[in-house]
Amino acid sequence: MRLNTKLLITYAIAGVLLLAVMGYYTGITVHRDKFQSIYDNFVSQLYQVDFALTSFLAGVEYDVLDLVANEAVRTRDDGAFTNFLDADEATFEYHIGETEQAIIDLFNAYRTNHPYVNSVYMGRENGSFVRSHKRARPTQYDPRQRPWYELAVSSPDRVMRTTPYPSVTTPDVNIGTVKALVDEEGQVYGVVGIDITLRNLTDYISEVSVGQGSTILLLDDQGIILTGEEPGITPTGGDQGLHFQSYQEAGLDHFQTVMDNVEGYITFEQEGERYYAFYYTSPALGWKIVAIVSIRTIDSQVNSYVISVLLMLTLSLLLFSVLTALGVRYLIVRPVARLQLSAETIVRTGDLSHPVAITSHDEVGQLAAAFNEMVASISRAHDELEMRVAERTADLEARNAELDAFAHTVAHDLKNPISIIVGYAEVLVHDYASILDGTLEHSLRMLVKGAHKLNAIVDGLLLLASVRQEKVEMHPLDMARIVDGARERLLYLIEKPEDEIALPDDWPAALGYGPWVEEVWVNYISNALKYGGRPARVELGYATEPGSQQIRFWVRDNGPGLSAEEQARLFTPFERLHQVDVPGHGLGLSIVQRIVQRLGGEVGVVCEVGHGCTFYFTLPAAPL
Repeated sequence: MRLNTKLLITYAIAGVLLLAVMGYYTGITVHRDKFQSIYDNFVSQLYQVDFALTSFLAGVEYDVLDLVANEAVRTRDDGAFTNFLDADEATFEYHIGETEQAIIDLFNAYRTNHPYVNSVYMGRENGSFVRSHKRARPTQYDPRQRPWYELAVSSPDRVMRTTPYPSVTTPDVNIGTVKALVDEEGQVYGVVGIDITLRNLTDYISEVSVGQGSTILLLDDQGIILTGEEPGITPTGGDQGLHFQSYQEAGLDHFQTVMDNVEGYITFEQEGERYYAFYYTSPALGWKIVAIVSIRTIDSQVNSYVISVLLMLTLSLLLFSVLTALGVRYLIVRPVARLQLSAETIVRTGDLSHPVAITSHDEVGQLAAAFNEMVASISRAHDELEMRVAERTADLEARNAELDAFAHTVAHDLKNPISIIVGYAEVLVHDYASILDGTLEHSLRMLVKGAHKLNAIVDGLLLLASVRQEKVEMHPLDMARIVDGARERLLYLIEKPEDEIALPDDWPAALGYGPWVEEVWVNYISNALKYGGRPARVELGYATEPGSQQIRFWVRDNGPGLSAEEQARLFTPFERLHQVDVPGHGLGLSIVQRIVQRLGGEVGVVCEVGHGCTFYFTLPAAPL
């Protein structure tokens, strides 16, 4: 079979497999992305509904504040206002005075100009009740015992919104926005409110569209259906439909997921029809805003989009396959045949170091010439590179030696002047404190503190330089003696008798250099005392594993622990995580790391936030 035929068959098989794989993957991906786009669009629309609803109710709050500020509403002369405390429905008559009529006219004008408002009203501490329009039935009524009145009185300085509550004289359900009337002495003498019924709220919500074929359902934070009708659901509440029923009472048990989450969607089936419910929780109101749409509606949009994308993909792959097959035939197969004679020479000899014979000046010939030049260039470059690496290595070693010597010299030359500064400053503070003013004494103490810190940095630099330069011999360590020496150096850090450093009964034999290992213990223990709990509980120990040539020594504290990000920065020079809590210069842990690495070990830390940290280092085990 000729190469050309083999390539055509290969492209045909590859094209079919590629189309199947990409078609399957693309179908899933496009379906998911399209649905995500639809979901995002619905949620965006629900945001708009929430914004409109929140803005609407916020506008009512401002209107209540305007009514409360009205001079007529704020009158204290309310003895003649209408009172329903002992009203007899059969004999009751209204006797409205001039002031009360002015308030009624104000309330009614507001209600007339705001079609979503059911009533505007005011209750007083004497039990009187003034309303934008007459009650349907003049039954006995004490506004002071109503939930809207009690809510306003509980927070007299704020505008409050009631939870939905049933009306006394109508079958409707009200949501009240109320504000207490407060006099100059801070005493409540009444409450002004504006009621919106769920029927009014339903009319308002119905004007907001969130997508073709969808409906809005509104639930409060207790799962009570406030407004809206869900498609495909048979109402169980008479004329009120689903209003003011819990979602369980309405047969919507699948809405438990809606109540448990802030945002998302669910699918459910109702009367043989399947639906999506996209939901969003209003941050301001705590209500669930749900858009319900048939799955058939969504799937028809998604599937039509997926089919169009797959069709374009199929056509694109087909065109690509045809063009690729033609290109391979004319641009690769024929030039490869002309290269055959040159390739046979390499096959016979098996020696790739020989140059490829150039037998033509076409693309294959140019490729052979480029290959020969590439081999020659590479050969000249494995030599130049080796020479440059050797030169650069020697140069870096020399520079490092110079830097170490410079750092050691500078630190050593600073040691004596700093010690003199510390000595004189401490003499001034201790011997002449009585004749110094507060500012000068404080300045001298800051000078002493800074000089001590600078001295500590110099000591750290000298130790760091010595670790880099000195050549030490490894010996078996008397770890008990080394740890005792470290503890004696840190007695000044133990602040309270309750502070404790716990030690093991014995120590294993390890190899190392004693003075350096003591510095490691001093640094780890001092950090545990500084950053640990109060009182400090510091525990020292070790761990060995059978067959391991390393011994792990550790210091565990009872501090607050460190995050993963903080742990990653611990062993960086001049890095301090708690700069305002305790003194230090940030060199300690980097010196510890350098020492332990020079001694053939490694350092690390294991922390749990809230439960302290365990800092460890390893050393080679001494031979038995």
